[in-house]
Amino acid sequence: MVVSVRLALAVLTISVALLHAEQNLIPPILLVLREQGMIVGGERWELYAGLLGTIPLALGVLSSLIWGYLADIWDRRKLFVLCMLIGGIPGFLTAFARDYNELLLARTLTGVGVYGSYVIIFPLVADMVPLRWRGLGFGLVLTASGIGILGGMILAGLYARVDWRLPFIIVSLPAIVSGLLFLLVSRGVKLGMGEPEVKEMYEKGFEYNYRIKLKEFVYGIKSTPTILFIVLQGIPGTIPWGVITFWAIAYMNVRWGLTESLATLIIVTAGLSIIAGNLVGGVLADKLKDLGLRNSRLWVPLTGKMVGLAVTIAFMSYPYPYGATDISAIAPLALLALLIFNFISWVSPNVQAIVSEVILPEHRGTFYAVFNITDSIGKTLGPSIGAFLINFYRGLGYDTSEAYYFAMVTASMAWLLCAMFWLPMFKTYGHDYAKLREVLRRRVSA
Repeated sequence: MVVSVRLALAVLTISVALLHAEQNLIPPILLVLREQGMIVGGERWELYAGLLGTIPLALGVLSSLIWGYLADIWDRRKLFVLCMLIGGIPGFLTAFARDYNELLLARTLTGVGVYGSYVIIFPLVADMVPLRWRGLGFGLVLTASGIGILGGMILAGLYARVDWRLPFIIVSLPAIVSGLLFLLVSRGVKLGMGEPEVKEMYEKGFEYNYRIKLKEFVYGIKSTPTILFIVLQGIPGTIPWGVITFWAIAYMNVRWGLTESLATLIIVTAGLSIIAGNLVGGVLADKLKDLGLRNSRLWVPLTGKMVGLAVTIAFMSYPYPYGATDISAIAPLALLALLIFNFISWVSPNVQAIVSEVILPEHRGTFYAVFNITDSIGKTLGPSIGAFLINFYRGLGYDTSEAYYFAMVTASMAWLLCAMFWLPMFKTYGHDYAKLREVLRRRVSA
């Protein structure tokens, strides 16, 4: 990667971290907002608090369809900056909200910007980063999002009882600045420039003038079976994420007698593991591909998925001494938590890289918008699936502790179904990869 691309990628990752930090400032301060009258509803205040997360998410995901299409017909750099402004300015104004309605409006607008940026970021990375380092590029962006999520929650938690408004200013102003800076440092980044064939076209003085046509997009997706399996693996693959992350603290409290604070500490450890795993998985696939392992993009996530599943079951089955709080008892759990999500996180950067290697540059924004919806199904349904499984096993006669255990293990098994959808890609990926390269070569020579 040339220096200008490195600088643009660095500013992009900083922007992503700030956006995700800003989006996650609300959960740690819900009780403070209720005490100060910013969340209404009396004894049913939780319903109104939930809307602060649900409405921005719902409208953000729906609007991502529009953002994705725009990303395939307009300058992605400018579109990303627009998302940063739509996410950052209402984020700043959140600090000055006077009541619940103003707070909800500000968070909803922020959600539209944040979730819209998701479907622009990945095509942008593919435009900037050469094929050889694409796993690293996606890994950096995903790592930045993880850092932002943790950082935002920690910052909000620290200021919750001091001044809950201040973190919104601390995060949103740099987010706006970083977005504008990205527009400056990314000059020269054009649609499809990360593809060697398209880069050759630009170097010859020609423009890549292809833009999305919905009929061609539909045909392209239907004729690329690798994409079908990418979509299918994501649905069961995200169910354990939704179940485990939502019920983990309750599980550790019921099963092992851990306090909320100790259980949260283990969850933070798992969060650090996710951050590291995104980078490790992307870089590892890049390196193995350099060494001649043609299907490294498939082997790395499949291995991570299966090892991660084994460690998950080991974690859930760990014979923890109930109620113990000494470090010798907690340390093995923390280590297992680190391993679980490190391995499982190997999947995500390679999913993004595979998409960029088999889909035409002018179709990527729209596809990511659709994929963003299908990939959210498991995470959205996960909490309810977990509740159903707990009550199902309780209905079979198991006590609450055992019901939680079998529910978590059963939900984790969805990763096996996910792995099954990776297997056919060993036959389709190479063909679809070569097909895209051939199409781009023909366009260069036309």
